[in-house]
Amino acid sequence: MKIIASMFLFSLLVTGCFNNNDESKFKLKCGDSNLLFQLDLNSNTVRFIGSTNTREGRLSVSEDFYKFIFPRTESGWEIHVDVNRHTSKYNWEHGTPPFGGINFDNVYSSGECTKHTSNSI
Repeated sequence: MKIIASMFLFSLLVTGCFNNNDESKFKLKCGDSNLLFQLDLNSNTVRFIGSTNTREGRLSVSEDFYKFIFPRTESGWEIHVDVNRHTSKYNWEHGTPPFGGINFDNVYSSGECTKHTSNSI
């Protein structure tokens, strides 16, 4: 009986040491074009991993939404993304302020996201 208990405790110890399941860091793959975002809930940052470059942005988390804001750069428009935490649906808007309303100069898209561990993609 002691051997079984010892083996069980050892397996728990080994599983705990190698199971690095940090739920504060994960990726969202969104839409048909596979937009890829890497979220870090501890630092409130998000990275948009594009085909040609990576952009850093601010992440805010509410009970219902992940909100991303990527500031305008020399080579890219300002981007605002809202992802519903319950339905996984997202809304993307890029262009110039004001955001969140109807701005005919901005580009909009929407779709669904899937959540992945930070290492899986």
